[in-house]
Amino acid sequence: MPFDMPDQGCEHTHALSSALRGIEAVMHDPRPMTERRGAKNWHYVNCTRSFTARAKARKRLMELREWRRQHPWLLAWERLSPWDRQWADNTASCESGGNPTAHNPTGVYHGAMQFDLGTWAEAGGSGDPHTHSLNEQKVRAVWLMHKVGSGRWPVCGH
Repeated sequence: MPFDMPDQGCEHTHALSSALRGIEAVMHDPRPMTERRGAKNWHYVNCTRSFTARAKARKRLMELREWRRQHPWLLAWERLSPWDRQWADNTASCESGGNPTAHNPTGVYHGAMQFDLGTWAEAGGSGDPHTHSLNEQKVRAVWLMHKVGSGRWPVCGH
């Protein structure tokens, strides 16, 4: 065995291209990262064929970890059912034309889902909804709709 082969109990090795495909698949999957899925990533890193390939795979894994950290609401949006995503898209389109920074002329309703500040807080939000991402607004609206029904959006939410 060459000196730079992984010593992690790997019974086989991966070419860099297949290791990167495996890492990308795990990291772009919107499901929460579990210990098992994390171990799968490290398997791809540790079982690549050369020291250089392991370094490249490790670097890509770290980049994708950072990407996941920066996009929690995109991942939460992707975890919603197709029906929930359709409901949120339709409701946002009706409420504000889908504009995440929209303000009702009265100044009471904010964001794509036209939350009032009390409803936004009830959905777990803080501050003003229009300063948060469209995905966060939609995910919080779906969570609230499941909790209390669609009555917070009496015209557009049905």
